[in-house]
Amino acid sequence: MTLKMSKNDKALFYYLGLTLLVLIVLGAVFGISSVKESFGTPEMGSWSNLARKARRKARKNETPEERAARKMTNCCIAEGAPGDRGDSRKDWCETDIKNGGRYSC
Repeated sequence: MTLKMSKNDKALFYYLGLTLLVLIVLGAVFGISSVKESFGTPEMGSWSNLARKARRKARKNETPEERAARKMTNCCIAEGAPGDRGDSRKDWCETDIKNGGRYSC
């Protein structure tokens, strides 16, 4: 069958086959790296792990007033404070607490 094909047809199939092979190899490389990244161990130092460590360190160094304000903010958010605006609820709660609002869980 390939004997009756012209040179252009043979070159076309060659480049199509080569392109397909390159795409398969790239898919395998990026697929493996993606799976490896999503199943990585915590010791790998992922961004969420680093952020969690930074928050813990900040909490260890906070003053009692800052700790109380943080807990009160969490209570306010859990309560569904009046004036709830979805994503801006935390900002609203922090502002309300600074202006004298009190919340308890």
